[in-house]
Amino acid sequence: MEKGYPFIKWESWYLIPLVTVAYFSFLYRHYQLDDALIYLRYIRNFHEGLGLVYNPGQRFNGLTSPLFTWLMVILTFFIRNYQLANVLLSGLFFYFSIILGVGLVSSQKPVQLITAVFISLTQYFYTTFGMDTCLFLLLIMCSLHLYKKGSDYFVLALSLLAVTRIEGGLLGLVLLISYIIEKGSIPPWPLLLGAAMIFLAPFVFNELYYGQPLPATIAAKWGQGRSGLWGRLIFINLLALARNFFIAPWLLISSIPLILYGIFLSRSHPLIKKVILFLLILFLLYSAFNLPNYHWYYAPFVFFSLIFFSIGLAGIASRRFEHSALSFSLLIIALVALLVSNRDKLEYRQKDYDLIADWVKQYTEGDSDIAMVEVGTIGWYSNRKIVDILGLVTPYNAGFIGQRKFHRWLTIYQPDYILVHNQLWSQEASVDFLIRTKLYIDDPDFSIRGYRLLEKAKNTDNQMIVALINKNFRNE
Repeated sequence: MEKGYPFIKWESWYLIPLVTVAYFSFLYRHYQLDDALIYLRYIRNFHEGLGLVYNPGQRFNGLTSPLFTWLMVILTFFIRNYQLANVLLSGLFFYFSIILGVGLVSSQKPVQLITAVFISLTQYFYTTFGMDTCLFLLLIMCSLHLYKKGSDYFVLALSLLAVTRIEGGLLGLVLLISYIIEKGSIPPWPLLLGAAMIFLAPFVFNELYYGQPLPATIAAKWGQGRSGLWGRLIFINLLALARNFFIAPWLLISSIPLILYGIFLSRSHPLIKKVILFLLILFLLYSAFNLPNYHWYYAPFVFFSLIFFSIGLAGIASRRFEHSALSFSLLIIALVALLVSNRDKLEYRQKDYDLIADWVKQYTEGDSDIAMVEVGTIGWYSNRKIVDILGLVTPYNAGFIGQRKFHRWLTIYQPDYILVHNQLWSQEASVDFLIRTKLYIDDPDFSIRGYRLLEKAKNTDNQMIVALINKNFRNE
């Protein structure tokens, strides 16, 4: 029987990460991702009777995760503080992801405790709150947990995973093929039928409500990768991830030997090959499509890396210590990591975008529209019609980006205002032509540092913009 401390019983180890997740969720209660506010604007418009849309009157599906969206819609019937509902839901999903995840590979309670502490103290995960990331993690762990237990209900968890994010279907492919090889049969057909109905339901809804079965974000992210505007092989740039969301790049890199050792120690576990295969396919998919390295995409890789890191660390330490001494030592290490970890993002919000949104709301007409490349924060706080240059929430533009027809969006949209950075981002390059030809000019009253708000010149009409774009960029 495993020993514990007078103040710790292994049977109640799950209470420690519960306290940690609750504490950090409270600290991150004001944290706002720009993309997360896209979800919230859809949900707010729904509750205000405007439909599940981003811009009222424009049915366009910019929602990546159907399941996360509808869970948020249901929760916000009871909690009308959308930010609070977002944090509560993300924290709950993250906690249960930890509980299920730490038991997948190791059955030793001390190792499970240490793993849970390390994961719950990793502040990277809290910077994904507001997105579907924690739900995605939870359903990955649910699917693997049910498969490990021999429950055929894993196929239902897989279907929910796939309607959280479509790439979750890759785990379904791995587990279903493994099931057929190991059992020589397919799962019971009633469960397969139920899984198919769950999987198809969002596509049917999308077709009936939006007029297309797939969310536009799939085409948008694919188009972003094809455009090359974010760079090439950008997803493998792990140093950028380390610099922005971990204590130091060297710490992330130096952990690789322990992660590999943890994988080695777990090599005989029946799930290990399936997990590694899923992660490998997922990484190759993201890399092959050159998806921008949005930090929340890395969550499954970080989560399992921490599991293997903890197993590797425990494997080395257990050669010299008993479980009690080992666990106490590693808890001290984890608490030290908590004290020195990067805390500068706890109150993170797009402060400049807040200011811009307030300015736009105060000084522009209520029916005016504004174009930009990052639409979440300004769209949420300004409550203006938004033209998304990259096409996440605006029709056609994602296709133009993917085809490298960077100016073509201006033949469809001629917004009243365009927000850009002082030094144009590569994604904003199309606006340079408008500035040079004085079709758009700087708003003289706008003075927020680092940005320019361009307004359509008084002598400019929409037909003039379309004609000049067609004339000068006919080869795009």
